[in-house]
Amino acid sequence: MIGKSDYTHNEIEKFFNEGLKYFKPNYELVDEVKFSDNFVPVKFGTCKQYKDPGFWSGALKFVLYSVEGKPLIVQVDTGLISWYRNRPDAKYKFKDVNGNIIKKGKIKLDGKRHRLICNVPSEGVYYFEFNDSGAGWRIYVPVGQPLGIPLKGQRFIHHGINCDLYFYVPKKTKVFQYFWASSGHKILGPDGQLIKQVGIKDSGDYITVKVPKGLDGKIWRFHGISLTGRIEFRNMPNVLSFMQGIILLPKE
Repeated sequence: MIGKSDYTHNEIEKFFNEGLKYFKPNYELVDEVKFSDNFVPVKFGTCKQYKDPGFWSGALKFVLYSVEGKPLIVQVDTGLISWYRNRPDAKYKFKDVNGNIIKKGKIKLDGKRHRLICNVPSEGVYYFEFNDSGAGWRIYVPVGQPLGIPLKGQRFIHHGINCDLYFYVPKKTKVFQYFWASSGHKILGPDGQLIKQVGIKDSGDYITVKVPKGLDGKIWRFHGISLTGRIEFRNMPNVLSFMQGIILLPKE
């Protein structure tokens, strides 16, 4: 499996924190804030289909939300790296919050778009897991259907530049931090203004961002980002959303 490790996520975090005792960073870590995975969709304006999201390789988990218990719809383009189409079929699973499999199946790595529909028992949070044997794939959902990427414990392999990815800065947040191990990108505020430019030299460390007055409690975004490697917020909800108009946030 791509990205498989002999250590659990908690063990890796323990090693990292022990290392900090000996190798002091030139900044002060903000207090960690933990949020639940009890996501709900929150509207912040008009929903629009996101632009070309680039494409992924390997395994990845997404969080979805069924409004009023409507079926979940996911469209997946497979086999985007044509010379890898002779690999084993892609596999997918729809799961509930307890990890129970609602639907699963396989998809040919044929370079085509495949429409998956999953009937669910009720309104609420669900997860979509996909693994394409590394042949390259991208995901789309209907406009207005919430789609997010939970960050905790995931390692990403992405090709090209992602579409803008949105996140929520909680009210009263004066500074936030996230661990980043990948390429450079821009952090844009609610009105699209540049807040911070992150360079490749910043990879493998915590990024600290000061929140200007009046910009807390609003939606920010990553622009020009290639979601490869690892990213985790230290004091904000660890989920990124694809659509600016509707995002998934912890219920609390």
